[in-house]
Amino acid sequence: MPRLKAPQRRSQLIDTATKLFARSGYASTTTAAIAQAAGVTEPVLYRHFQSKQDLFIAITRKMSDDTLREWQSIIGNIDDPAEQVRTIGHECVGEVVEV
Repeated sequence: MPRLKAPQRRSQLIDTATKLFARSGYASTTTAAIAQAAGVTEPVLYRHFQSKQDLFIAITRKMSDDTLREWQSIIGNIDDPAEQVRTIGHECVGEVVEV
């Protein structure tokens, strides 16, 4: 695997860990398994994250940021908070949300 710059490696580790946590669960996924799936050694993983918990927190933050960006793109210039919620509900869930 080619040597990646730090931001790209960090992103790759987050993506790899996200998939492994989703498939096997947090408790069953080891840092060794994450490193192996990412094609790196555990010391490389630990250069980017202090612990498995630190990696999980990074995943949670990324997912939250991605969700907020998606919602902001959905509501566009809608000013009414109730209409914002209805629009997000309709786009994300496919049903009308009564507020």
